[in-house]
Amino acid sequence: MFEKLLKLAQMEEEEKKAAAPEKKDEAPAAGDETAEEKTAPAPGNGNGARGLKETTEVIEALTMVTVFLTKRLKDGIGADDAMALMEKLTTDEEFVNVIARAADGISEIPAELSDLDFEESLTLGILGLGFIKEVVGALKEDG
Repeated sequence: MFEKLLKLAQMEEEEKKAAAPEKKDEAPAAGDETAEEKTAPAPGNGNGARGLKETTEVIEALTMVTVFLTKRLKDGIGADDAMALMEKLTTDEEFVNVIARAADGISEIPAELSDLDFEESLTLGILGLGFIKEVVGALKEDG
């Protein structure tokens, strides 16, 4: 279902681009903006120019950490859980790399979120649902 919504959003974007009139290569008059300047997306106005790279990386890291903690803490918290986390942080290279990537660009998230377009909003919703699915799956797992 979400794939259909995402596809619909992409089709709408393509229709907008196709409907936009294209100007021929004209030399700009003195003081006029160039064609690139007129069509370049301005960050922060909801056109998706910034993307979601950093936000996506943080959601992936939060999902991974939350699933790990959910599995460990289902039976209550103990010293063994702290030891398991320390072991995970020292031996699981993928776990550490995902967290490091998320931490590297975390300061960019407010700018990315202030510039969401429709497709990016859907993407965030899908990532949120994926987070819930993973956590619920971890809760349902035995042992």
